[in-house]
Amino acid sequence: MTGGPEDLTALKKRLRADLLRRREHRGGEGRARAALNRCLALRASWAGVRVGVYLGFGHELDPLPLVRALVHRGAVVGLPVVVRNRHPLVFRRYLPNVLMQQSGFGISEPGVRARPIRPDLVLAPLVGVDRTGTRLGYGGGFYDRTIERWRRRGHHPEIIGLAFEAQFVPRLPAGRHDVRLHGLITEAAFRRFT
Repeated sequence: MTGGPEDLTALKKRLRADLLRRREHRGGEGRARAALNRCLALRASWAGVRVGVYLGFGHELDPLPLVRALVHRGAVVGLPVVVRNRHPLVFRRYLPNVLMQQSGFGISEPGVRARPIRPDLVLAPLVGVDRTGTRLGYGGGFYDRTIERWRRRGHHPEIIGLAFEAQFVPRLPAGRHDVRLHGLITEAAFRRFT
C-alpha cells in the first residue's frame, strides 16, 4: 500500500464491512438497555443540557428510549438532520409532538419547523472505535464535518460514541479529517479517551 487517500478509503471500507457484520450478531435489547442506562448515569441532572442524539437504524444500538428519557429529565434534545450531501449536519429539537419526516437515508428526523440547537454533548453513532477514540463512521463524513465546523466557530461539545462492546477494536486507521471521540459508552463500560 502506498498510504494515499485511496488506500485509506479502501481500508476503511473493508473494516466497515467487517465491523457491521460483527455488530449484526452482537446486539440485543438487554445490551442496548445497559448502554442507555450508562448514558443516563453520566450526569446527576440533565435539566437544560443540550444533547445531540441520533435515531438508530438497522442493527445499530437504538437510542430512542434514551431520547425519551432525556426529554423527560429536562434535557434539550436535538436529532441530526442531513440538509445536503457533503455538508454539516443540523441538529433540530426533538419533542414528543414534533413533526417528523423521513431523510434520504430512511431515518426519521425533525421537520423544518423544529428549532435548531447546538449541542453541549453529542452521543454519536459509529461502526467502530479504537482505544485512542478514533471513530469509524458510515463513510459520509457528516459528523466529522459538523464537529470541525463547530470547532472553527469556537464551539467544543463533548463527543461520546454510543455502541455495542463488539464495536470496540484495538486500532483503526485515521485520516486527517477524522474527529476523535472524548469517550465511548457500551453495555460493558464507559471509557474516557485522552
